[in-house]
Amino acid sequence: MKKLIIPITLLFGLVAVSACKKDVATKADITIEEPAIGDTVQFGDSVHMEWYANGDGELHGYSVTLTDTVAGTTYASFSSENHATSYVFHEHWANAVTDTLTLRLKVEVKIDDNGNRASKSSNVVCLPQ
Repeated sequence: MKKLIIPITLLFGLVAVSACKKDVATKADITIEEPAIGDTVQFGDSVHMEWYANGDGELHGYSVTLTDTVAGTTYASFSSENHATSYVFHEHWANAVTDTLTLRLKVEVKIDDNGNRASKSSNVVCLPQ
């Protein structure tokens, strides 16, 4: 009986450690619903930003930027550090530009805390008044 105590204790320890281990993501699939590539937004209308991401395990947050493709000026940015296996994002930005601009919506999802990321982009043309 004493010979079984050590293997049984090790087995329970192994089960406990594996049960507590988080489901770590190795990839994230991002789908940008809007804006569609090449959409044009009139002055005063909103750029509709809608996307979702699914990981094969726990993801570590995301960042979203709406940036001028020429000057690099950022017009909107959003981020989250929430850990989840999926994200759904829906926001609006009002177009009030004074020149015709092409803005890039860039979505970046943190796969882990080691610097691994997944990203996707879509461009939208914003027209002035």
